[in-house]
Amino acid sequence: MSNYAYRITVDKYPTDDGKPFDQQHPQLWMDIVDAHANNGDTPDWVPADLEEWMYLWSGDPYASADEGPRIGKTVYDNDNVPILKIPVLRRRHWMSRATAVGIVEGLREWGCEVRLERCPLEAWEAVA
Repeated sequence: MSNYAYRITVDKYPTDDGKPFDQQHPQLWMDIVDAHANNGDTPDWVPADLEEWMYLWSGDPYASADEGPRIGKTVYDNDNVPILKIPVLRRRHWMSRATAVGIVEGLREWGCEVRLERCPLEAWEAVA
């Protein structure tokens, strides 16, 4: 067990409205996937290795990358077919350093300004 609690704070998202990725309209993600597939223009903050975040057209998340799917939220197209994983921050506090670092790396890969902080855990005491 870790002797620390880890806190992730996103200071800035690179989206046009500054909102988290999971609060963007699904059409944005469909447009990005289509543009990427057709060598079109994607926003500057979209990672160059977008394929590592994409599902194969079969919809199999484990076939899209050598290491399996990335950590994130699945985005579906209009036919309810999974097309992409996007990094999300579902909670801020973690006991696992490795998990916290993995989430931070994913968010930074997508252009977020992110901080990872830690705080030592003190001895437990009975309170009830």
